[in-house]
Amino acid sequence: RIPSFKKSSVPFSKIFVGIVLSLIAFLWFYHVFVGTVFYSNTTVSNTRGLYLRSLDQKLNYNDCVILKDVVPYHKLLKMIKGFPGDEYVVTDTSLEIRGMTYPIQKNDSIPHLVPGIYTVSEDTVLCLNPNPNSFDSRYLGPIGIEHLEAKVILVLPYDDIGNFINTLYGTVARKD
Repeated sequence: RIPSFKKSSVPFSKIFVGIVLSLIAFLWFYHVFVGTVFYSNTTVSNTRGLYLRSLDQKLNYNDCVILKDVVPYHKLLKMIKGFPGDEYVVTDTSLEIRGMTYPIQKNDSIPHLVPGIYTVSEDTVLCLNPNPNSFDSRYLGPIGIEHLEAKVILVLPYDDIGNFINTLYGTVARKD
């Protein structure tokens, strides 16, 4: 004998609405008790995309963080490259830390660090992005931990979405 499965008495639309409302309630409570849930980066300073606040806020090298109050009225997305005790070298053309070199752009309108050998001090971190034009610790020096708002993880890279759409529908901008 084949068992028969009873059709659910609750319509699919009610289940779907319940799930959506539960997700909205969860995100609202998370926002109220923890803080901002999602951050969007549209600059080329780091990977453009949608970032999610990490539940694990313990910082490690190469973690992405949101910085607040470093530049008035802007939040910055940067990568942690130096912790207290790490030594770094600044020249007129680059900043070097832990075997990685980050070029410094010549621009009189932004601050520059004085060349020398430094050590990241207590309660600060060095934040550097791979993009050579990133406004980060190359120009600002170590960032105080009071400016760290959240550790975040990339969940949706915008460039991948564009590539996917182009694959489906062909290139949007064609060169003839």
